[in-house]
Amino acid sequence: MAVKLNSLEEWKRLDAFRMETAVQEIARSENLRFFFRSLLAMTGVSGTPSGVDAHTMALNVGRHSVGSDLIATLMQYQPQLYGQLLVEDADEGDNRSQLTAQARAVEQS
Repeated sequence: MAVKLNSLEEWKRLDAFRMETAVQEIARSENLRFFFRSLLAMTGVSGTPSGVDAHTMALNVGRHSVGSDLIATLMQYQPQLYGQLLVEDADEGDNRSQLTAQARAVEQS
C-alpha cells in the first residue's frame, strides 16, 4: 500500500512507527523470531570477520556490518529482544545437540 504524506517529518514519524510495530511483531511471533535468529547467524555477527583473501574478508566484513545494524535496530525498539534471541538460539542448540547424541547412541547400539 502506497502512502502519500505532506512533509518529511510525517515520513520520519511514520517510518519510526512502522519500525517499532515490525519489531513488536518479531517479538510476538515464534516464526519471525526463528527467522531473525537464522538471519543473524548467517551474518556471522557473533564472531570476528575473517577471510583467506581480500575479497572474502570484505564480504565477511559486509555481512558482519549488516548483522550489527540488525541488532542495533532490534535493540533500539526492544532492548531485551536480542538477548532473548540469543538465549533461544542457545537453548535450541543444546536441545539439538542432545538429540544428536541420543541418535548416535541408538545407532551404535
